[in-house]
Amino acid sequence: MRETPTLSHCESPGAGGGVIVRRSLGFAAMLAVAMAMRTEYLTHWDALDYAPQAIRRHSSDLFLGRWWFIAFMRAAYIIGRELFSLTILEGYRAMQLACALFMAGAVVAGMAWTYRLTKSVIAEIGFAVLIVSSPMLGAIASSVMTESAALFMLSLSFLAWEHAIATRRKAMIWALVSGLAFGVMVSMREPGIVLGFWPIISCLTDKPKRRWALLSAGGLGTAVTLGIGILMAARWYPWPDVSYWQNIGRWISSMQIEREQLSVSLSDQLATLASYIYRASPVVALLMIPSLLWSTAKRPRT
Repeated sequence: MRETPTLSHCESPGAGGGVIVRRSLGFAAMLAVAMAMRTEYLTHWDALDYAPQAIRRHSSDLFLGRWWFIAFMRAAYIIGRELFSLTILEGYRAMQLACALFMAGAVVAGMAWTYRLTKSVIAEIGFAVLIVSSPMLGAIASSVMTESAALFMLSLSFLAWEHAIATRRKAMIWALVSGLAFGVMVSMREPGIVLGFWPIISCLTDKPKRRWALLSAGGLGTAVTLGIGILMAARWYPWPDVSYWQNIGRWISSMQIEREQLSVSLSDQLATLASYIYRASPVVALLMIPSLLWSTAKRPRT
């Protein structure tokens, strides 16, 4: 009877002999697509806020302030200014490149995570192909929006967590690293906190040793970086009419009012999800149902 791969399968050192080559190709392909689809000027709504906020060292007025993303973009601007003499009006170009690099890094981390889960080189390459071929991800990769950096941090967090539950050596350190990256991601895309269920689910299914200690280490890491993001966003908050904490309350209230005004049914939500999946990656949308049926039929019976 063939053994079903579990979440705790470890990656072999060779991993097919071409691990560096294929992940380098994945990185280069995503970077090339992102830069090819880069716009000459900023065109996405929030990017028109993020870029000047990064240059002026201001946090965002969106929910928790998204300080980590603003800080990354400010660092990109400073590097571009010092190395390439970019002016204030040209600073967004360095931010575009930084976002493209984040998305390319997310592809590499996702490839590594996919291999650890499946022990399949084909699955790893397939993951890269599906991501690189996504029109939406290609267009948004260099757009100075939070998606690229958030996806990179999420992929890094999940990869580090997989190391934590799959190995005994330095497991606590890997769990802490996972939490640190996850906290940065939540700071940039607050709804992503719901993805924190993944470590809990993996502990329930794999039952690694000291799983509660690992979860505690991950939670500590998340609290540290998320806390830093909140405190620094409050420090960089520039608007005098409303305080940082009052703005968070105002944001939550506006979201509640919006939900009341725009009542959405479950069927509408599912239709929107299906539409989003198709626009994000038509290949994934077309292959999703056949692949689920195939994997269910081929699943080993024990």
